[in-house]
Amino acid sequence: MSRLSAPLLALAIAAPLLGAPPRPPEARPSFRPLSLEQGLSQAAVLDLAQDASGFLWVGTQDGLNRFDGYGFTVLRHDPADPDGLPDSNVTALAPGRGNVLWVGGADRGVARLDLTTLRATHFAPEPGTDGRRPNLAVLSLLEDRSGTLWVGTGGAGLLRLAPGSSRFESFAPAPGDPESFPSPAVFDLAEDRSGSIWAATLGAGLLRLDAASGRVLARFDRDPATGERPPNVTVNCVLSARDGAVWAGAGPAVARVDPSSGGVQVFRHDPRDPSSFPSQQARHLAEDREGRIWIATEAGLVRLDPSTGAFTAFRNRSDDASSLPSDRTSRVLADRSGLLWVGSDGAGMAVLDLVPSPFRTYRREPGRPDGLTAPLVRGVFEGRDGTLWLGLAQGGLNAFDPATGRARAWRAGTRPRDLTSDDVWNVVEDESGIVWAATLGGGLDRVDPRTGLVTAFRARDGDPETLSNDALRVVLLGSDGALWIGTAGGGLCRFDRATGKVRRYRNDPDDPSTLSNDVVRAVHEGRSGALWVGTDVGVNRLDRETGIVTRFLDDPSRPEAAGIARVYGLHEDAAGVLWVGTPRGLVRLDPRTGSVRRFRQADGLPNDTVYSILPDDAGSLWVSTNRGLCRVTPSADGATASFRTFDARDGLQSDEFNGGSFHRGPSGTLWFGGILGLTGVVPSEVADDPFAPPVAILSFSRLGKPLPPSKWAPTGRVVLGPGQGFFSVEFSALSFRAAAKNAYSWRLAGLDPDWVDGGTRRRADYTSVPPGDYVFRVRAANKDGVWNEEGAALAITVLPPWWRTNGALALWVLLLLGGVFTVSRLEKRRVLGKERERSRLVEAELRARAAEAQSRAVQAESDRKTAELEEARALQLSLLPRELPAVRGFSVAALTRTASEVGGDTWDWVAGPDGGLALVVGDATGHGLKAGTVVSVMKGLFRGNPFPEDLGAFLDRSGRVMRDLGVARLHMALAVLVVRGGTATLASAGMPPAFVHRARTGEVEEVLVPGAPLGALLDTPHSVRSFDLGPGDTVLLSSDGLAESPGPGGEPLGYARARELFHAAAARTPDALVEEVAREEERWRGETPRQDDLTLVALRREA
Repeated sequence: MSRLSAPLLALAIAAPLLGAPPRPPEARPSFRPLSLEQGLSQAAVLDLAQDASGFLWVGTQDGLNRFDGYGFTVLRHDPADPDGLPDSNVTALAPGRGNVLWVGGADRGVARLDLTTLRATHFAPEPGTDGRRPNLAVLSLLEDRSGTLWVGTGGAGLLRLAPGSSRFESFAPAPGDPESFPSPAVFDLAEDRSGSIWAATLGAGLLRLDAASGRVLARFDRDPATGERPPNVTVNCVLSARDGAVWAGAGPAVARVDPSSGGVQVFRHDPRDPSSFPSQQARHLAEDREGRIWIATEAGLVRLDPSTGAFTAFRNRSDDASSLPSDRTSRVLADRSGLLWVGSDGAGMAVLDLVPSPFRTYRREPGRPDGLTAPLVRGVFEGRDGTLWLGLAQGGLNAFDPATGRARAWRAGTRPRDLTSDDVWNVVEDESGIVWAATLGGGLDRVDPRTGLVTAFRARDGDPETLSNDALRVVLLGSDGALWIGTAGGGLCRFDRATGKVRRYRNDPDDPSTLSNDVVRAVHEGRSGALWVGTDVGVNRLDRETGIVTRFLDDPSRPEAAGIARVYGLHEDAAGVLWVGTPRGLVRLDPRTGSVRRFRQADGLPNDTVYSILPDDAGSLWVSTNRGLCRVTPSADGATASFRTFDARDGLQSDEFNGGSFHRGPSGTLWFGGILGLTGVVPSEVADDPFAPPVAILSFSRLGKPLPPSKWAPTGRVVLGPGQGFFSVEFSALSFRAAAKNAYSWRLAGLDPDWVDGGTRRRADYTSVPPGDYVFRVRAANKDGVWNEEGAALAITVLPPWWRTNGALALWVLLLLGGVFTVSRLEKRRVLGKERERSRLVEAELRARAAEAQSRAVQAESDRKTAELEEARALQLSLLPRELPAVRGFSVAALTRTASEVGGDTWDWVAGPDGGLALVVGDATGHGLKAGTVVSVMKGLFRGNPFPEDLGAFLDRSGRVMRDLGVARLHMALAVLVVRGGTATLASAGMPPAFVHRARTGEVEEVLVPGAPLGALLDTPHSVRSFDLGPGDTVLLSSDGLAESPGPGGEPLGYARARELFHAAAARTPDALVEEVAREEERWRGETPRQDDLTLVALRREA
């Protein structure tokens, strides 16, 4: 649905049209659609605007859209957001000063959108405040050079808002006042070079206003031919052109007004005159950089050349996807880069590049009987008269006139004017105008364009003077007048046009002076007269006098230079160097030295498959690939090259081209055939787009979450907290011409040593950025590599943690000074200590003799203590079980490793009369004789009451006994496990958790019973935990010598690794289980001496 409108009448009888000389046919324009599929919020475009930064803004019935070249950001009205848009139905847009966009809505007035923060200031309707704020639909907006906002409404006439004010001044019809503003509706507004305001109105024609007073200076509503004023003259649109003229659209006419003289020139639709304005309704106007006027109408887009008065209409064609998406155009805008944007009533929008493409592309047009007969072009040859001879896959031979788009076709058949095959792979025209078509399967066809007659030359078995094969791939007209024909399996043929006889060149496996292969895909005659032949197995140089072939093949010993196994295209340059197109890149072959340099995708080619090679006059090579055309400019020594790629977005027939389909015509045009048609280019016409794209930072994300633009855009600075140096910055180059080819580089000054080449990536990600102040800079280049070096910047601060702040650093300095003071005092003490040490040495010398006398006594005492330790060790070993329990339904294994002569670990067992089994594992703090003594006491306590009713109470009593022993700093950790049938009860006093392996699930459970070691604390009760023990389940009890075993760097084994060791060995027998766990503990400890006793007890309930 379009904006509000009223019945439209003609301005006047049109003035005579300027004479329009015939124009040469121009390339059909290619419109690129942008609609819902590309992210546009709604398909009815009501207005278009471009802001100072370069963003394109699109007003629709369902939101305001910002286009950045890649996608749309949509802003809509949100009742819960007071700073959002007041209306989603956006009917008018106008850029303002200070990075502002004025937005008009269908029924909620005007908003001033801050383009930095995307926050809006509302000028919404308020009841009872007539003349203060607009309360009707906004149809048009204009901010003039003074910053005053003019608002055209759909019922309240014209409104004016002075800079900094919130009060509107109203200009509206007043009954009985002939000096009042004459119209209730203003459809469009413009400001001319003198500062006057022009208003396109309902019923009052075109008005010129004084910007200061708002007074009407001139009214254009009369027929310039008769001077009469038709009733209700309505003007839909107005435009102020750069040459000072003012253009207006009114119904089926457009008019040019000269503000200085008041003269009017009218261009009116006349259905009897095809050269007249071709529409019944002019809706909107725009001017491009060439001064041409573009008109949005209900019947397509219209272009007017003011210098000639000639109109050109662009309309939708259902069979052409590149045509205008819809004829119902509503708005038109020419942007600063030379692109034309067209909005429609229900098909979204489209963009047209007004800069002529240097590429001339021709395709098959479905439904056109005189056009190309097939899309895929296998061969091309430009004739002397400009005719393009095209060999088509399943389309025969076409004589194509690029000026008219018409083609004369020869197709396969049995008549004298028919080809032998519709699959024409190559074509050449000789000096007499005869065309020779190489077909795949039909041999060689001679076509006489004057008579249309076709003569066929085919292979005949047994006749060596005929073609060796009817499957032909390439044909070349040599300087000797002969046709050189490459076949698909029959080698090379020299065809004598005068006699029709053939000389064959075939592969002989036993003769290296013959062709290297019989599949010939390329034939090229060099400047030196050498004939180069490209086959499926390398390059061949044919000496036409002797028939001897010199082969150039891949060297298996140099895989880095390999690349000429299969040859698609050949070209010999002025230096005699051969360039070869292959499936593995572009190969530079120097026949004199045999040196090979291969250029691949990694070097800059768009694709490794190179089909055809054509030179230009500047020393570059143009090559066709599966990803477009590439201009390759080699260095003087051929070691390096620069590359520039062109693809379908630049106007090519498609990205994919065909082997053998190339020709440099007499016009200087380089022609390349592809899967969707033919593309030609005059290399000297290829120029870089000079538009250096503005760069905008679109978003900033911290820890993966976007920050609102209001947090960073107004100041251009982001402050991140400690540990928040993980962020992303998204940006865009506002160059909409093939935006996908824009390139970027960025740098975080203060972190990145140099610029980061981002290619076409539009987001920079940073992780673990240390605290500090940084500046993120991004720059961009358009599709032709023209860089905006200034780019965009954002300051970023990452705050340090508190302990790295200035205050903390001051504290550290104070602590350091305190440490220095402390060290100084300690040093003084050390000096005094040395003096005392000297005194002691003197005294020691005096005592030396006495000490020597005592040494013998000490040795005697040592021998006595050693004997006592041996006795204590014997006592401890006697207290360990001499045999393992044999209780029905259970199997037990145990292992003890001590860290000294007398260890602190112990274990024991007692079998009950009811089939129960009690196990105890203990660990006395320390080692030696005292530890052994405590172990002995606890063993006695356990043996005295192995099955107490309350295990927790048993541990409480044992703890009291420990304290009564009066042994200082010596405690006992103890775990008691009592098993009866399928129930196990565990009590623990400071022991590690028990591990239980479940046979049914294979999982390991951890059973931890908290409790203090015996004798460590007073009146601390010990708890008990019971758990089920199923058939095959295994319990492992251990002392802390397992989990605390020191490994590499002193790292303890830990309970998690201990659990894993148990899990890995749990399937073994209990004996093997404890041995395996002990071995793994020793492997973990390595050369480190054992520092603690190790005890392992494993119990399994048999299945």
